[in-house]
Amino acid sequence: MLLSGVNWLIFLALVAGHGLAVRLLVPEAHRLNYRRFALSRESLIANGLWFGAVAACAAQQVTRPVEAHWLLTAFGVALYAVGAALVTAAFRTNPYFVPAVVAPPAIIRDGIYAWVGHPGYVGMVLCLKGIVLVLGQPSGDVFFILYTLFIVRQINREEELLWRSWTS
Repeated sequence: MLLSGVNWLIFLALVAGHGLAVRLLVPEAHRLNYRRFALSRESLIANGLWFGAVAACAAQQVTRPVEAHWLLTAFGVALYAVGAALVTAAFRTNPYFVPAVVAPPAIIRDGIYAWVGHPGYVGMVLCLKGIVLVLGQPSGDVFFILYTLFIVRQINREEELLWRSWTS
């Protein structure tokens, strides 16, 4: 049970550290643009699934806890770190990085986008899987799967929108 308490502290430290990194590394203009879309339908669904995974882990911790293995915790921390780096790099590089599917005035092809097609989406999926592993409760995997399917849908919608916007 002690490891589970430590895991929740690790979870809080990861989320706080990522928030601090965004605050320090992402230009304020990018953050302000992002906030304009914070209550978009897409953002509310994604956040609901993300926090649903955390809530499911918390509920399982109270009702039927599974002891998290330290190796899975370490792997979860690594996944979260890579995911957070991808999200932060996408946010920093792309002034049109927003939590909604909208046509940007330009397509970003440099920075992290030269290496990964959708670094923000990939990073968010890695972050959530990392969190589920850190918290060590398998119930979070249901929401992780739903979240990943939602993100794949978002990528497909965004690709279609970009194709229509930039080929016409």
